[in-house]
Amino acid sequence: PDLRLKIGTLPFEEKQFTVIYVRKPKKQEAKIVAVNFTYKDGGISIDSIEKDRFEIEKKFSKQLRRNKNGQLKNDQQIYVDGNAYISCYTDDYYTSTLIGKEKIIDGLKNNTLKIDRSASEEGSRFFPLVSYYNTDIKPINKVGKMVCIDSTNDSFLQYFVPPLGGLQSTIKKGFRVYHVIGNRNSDKKYLTSSELLEHPLTKLHFHTLTQNVLRINENSVSSLLQKIARVLVDN
Repeated sequence: PDLRLKIGTLPFEEKQFTVIYVRKPKKQEAKIVAVNFTYKDGGISIDSIEKDRFEIEKKFSKQLRRNKNGQLKNDQQIYVDGNAYISCYTDDYYTSTLIGKEKIIDGLKNNTLKIDRSASEEGSRFFPLVSYYNTDIKPINKVGKMVCIDSTNDSFLQYFVPPLGGLQSTIKKGFRVYHVIGNRNSDKKYLTSSELLEHPLTKLHFHTLTQNVLRINENSVSSLLQKIARVLVDN
């Protein structure tokens, strides 16, 4: 607790919260860790670390997601405080070739959404997301460090991460798409996108995003809070 990592000033003085990470190695039982943090004076510190799987499952039964067989879903990244919890994840349905297509949500619901990278239909390989980034941004490589947040869906946030090398004249790699969904602890009802944007847990997440550099030319990012939990669950 005395070692505080400075992350900058946020619009609240102090916040205690927990970051949960679940990893399920192939043909093995899920590994899980819960890290209790405190944000104070512009920095974060670790208060305690919980690794007892059964105790964590019991304590956070409302927040943890399970499949139809009752097993913990893999790669869960959850932030929890006394009032709410938010989940951060990627979704294979939202590939770079689909960003900007109309009625994606409706297509998912009625099972008519087609994912085909080789589709010849007009606009299937277009990247409308580029329009989210102002072409007047100079130098252009600044875009590589920017995140575009889409709050047009009322019940969740999407955010997009540009290629690590920034935007080139020809885009060979798409944008990585992430989702943030929030729920109230009391009734598990969704937080609206506007509520999510203002929530301290969301602000902590976005304020601590950094590039993942374990793979060459990878254009993914994750929060320092998530990285700490991952290291602890893998060790």
